[in-house]
Amino acid sequence: MFKKNFGLIGASLVAGAMLLINQPAQASTQGENELQNDALQRVETEFHLDGNVDVLGKGMVDKGDYYSISLANSAGAGGMYEIKIMKNTGKVYYGDNTHATYESAGYLDLSKYDLD
Repeated sequence: MFKKNFGLIGASLVAGAMLLINQPAQASTQGENELQNDALQRVETEFHLDGNVDVLGKGMVDKGDYYSISLANSAGAGGMYEIKIMKNTGKVYYGDNTHATYESAGYLDLSKYDLD
């Protein structure tokens, strides 16, 4: 009985370890978290959102030319929104990604964030 249980536990541990090893690493750094929070604060202030948005998924995603943060309106209005932060200028855009209409929310100085 002991050998059977020990083998089952061992097999479970190996299977669990394999699942953990095969998971992709999240690219979330302290600098990315700070940039996401600053961009969210800038958009909430500029568009008077009063904290009525929720960040979706893993948070900020590197899309090549810009960083993207997907949002949902939690005030009952519904809709999917996106914050875009342009890498070359630091310009912040906010808009309804369903209709691809974006408005400027100002700029962020990307040099102050550790984004490597």
